[in-house]
Amino acid sequence: MSSSRIVILGTGNVASILGQALRNNGCEVCQVFGRTREKVAALASRLDATPVCNLDTLAIDADFYIICLADQAIEAVASRMPRVEGTIMHCSGSLDIDVLRKYHRDAAVLYPLQSFTASRNINLATTPFLLEASSPGVLARLQQLASLLSGNCLNVDSPVRLKIHLAAVFACNFANHMSAIASELLEREGLNFDILRPMLSETFDKILTAKPADAQTGPARRNDRIIIDKHIDLLSCDPEWKLVYELLSQSINELNKRNNDV
Repeated sequence: MSSSRIVILGTGNVASILGQALRNNGCEVCQVFGRTREKVAALASRLDATPVCNLDTLAIDADFYIICLADQAIEAVASRMPRVEGTIMHCSGSLDIDVLRKYHRDAAVLYPLQSFTASRNINLATTPFLLEASSPGVLARLQQLASLLSGNCLNVDSPVRLKIHLAAVFACNFANHMSAIASELLEREGLNFDILRPMLSETFDKILTAKPADAQTGPARRNDRIIIDKHIDLLSCDPEWKLVYELLSQSINELNKRNNDV
């Protein structure tokens, strides 16, 4: 498996990080496909691969074709790919495997449950990889490939993977957005977001070592209407953030009550 030939379709963060990790673990990345010639050439150069901007010129004898594209582009690319000998897979948390299986017999999903940013080094060895395949034989080959990347690989079907993706959006994307709002509120007063970093560090340390609901603090958990109403009044000029505050405070209070009723 370490000598597998890989075609990467995409030039973004996921394509770059997965391609480099596979190459570092003995795989040959033989081609990189993309629409922007400069980006394709740059990534192909880093991976010692051939740049390709036309799907008709894809190698048909690679072992794996890893589509690392935006969700809305995956099926369109899969439908236009030539008939190839290897397994075609995507890396999406929200797309069903059927978007590939309707066009290719050997289809799979290799979804890294991680947030990818170009400027940060990602530890793939501990990143959960959620795997799905169109047949037991394809799954066995996929598991071998994934084991080169991580020691934390799980077999998960499309409906469950979508629910995990939803949970990840709440835990990561929404949490980050709350911090973005906090940062803007502070900036309006000439204050730096750094003042919140120790509290954020403690908060995330707690939720990584305990049940998140048990780590919840603040006025909404206590249902302290005096403080909540003061905060709502401060947000009177920001109706969207006011609504977010009200909905989240209500959700926190109701979840706390449900947990205490158990």
